[in-house]
Amino acid sequence: MITQDTTSYGYDIYGAFALDRLLSKLAKINGLKWIRLLYAYPSSVNDSLLAVFKDHKSICNYMDIPIQHISRNVLSAMRRPLNTASIIEKIKNKLPDIILRTSIITGFPGENNRDINELISFLEQGYFQYVGVFEYSNQKEADSSKLKRQIKNSVAIERKVLVENAQYSVFKSQIDNIKGNNVEFIVEKCSQRTSDGKYNITGRCYFQAPEIDGHVTLLSNNPLKSGEFYNGKIAGVKGYNIKVTIGEI
Repeated sequence: MITQDTTSYGYDIYGAFALDRLLSKLAKINGLKWIRLLYAYPSSVNDSLLAVFKDHKSICNYMDIPIQHISRNVLSAMRRPLNTASIIEKIKNKLPDIILRTSIITGFPGENNRDINELISFLEQGYFQYVGVFEYSNQKEADSSKLKRQIKNSVAIERKVLVENAQYSVFKSQIDNIKGNNVEFIVEKCSQRTSDGKYNITGRCYFQAPEIDGHVTLLSNNPLKSGEFYNGKIAGVKGYNIKVTIGEI
């Protein structure tokens, strides 16, 4: 499920965040195997919502929670919650196995090298498996365009690359740590046979949202059906795609 701020569901109806109630009802619908939560606003993630993840297997142990930055200096300029780091730590303490994705903006007005180093240091702690990084783009209509200490686009891009490289090392290390583990995946595409008679398969695990988190890739001696679920073993990574091996079907 995806909206701009999914965790605000119910506030206009009940005067309180009620996404936990909605998820609990959805989880009881027969045939819904994976319910994946994207775009959770940090300050809207409460204990009731986190409890739902433990109570229902069909709710994927995955959350996309855009933090944009971790430095209080930058978060203040963005007018975002200053306790973002403690919120992420709380989520991981309550749900140690949850896979988190986030998005980061580099080059926001006023950002300095210390802010970037703080951000990279936080990411290197391994809270997130996936991080989308974007350089700040100045828009005349935005309030941020009037802020002092605008950052050159070239600097924003350089910082973006630094953050991306740091996070990829985290991602690769995390996948290396679970190499050999069994994983369930859904097949999205089964292509024609390769020259050695095998089939190229692409799919996704519960912790891979469509179009943004890469794919599961594998070679199979037999064709696999699109839309069906299979089990395989994690063999490694290529970019952000996870290589899987599978036995005879």
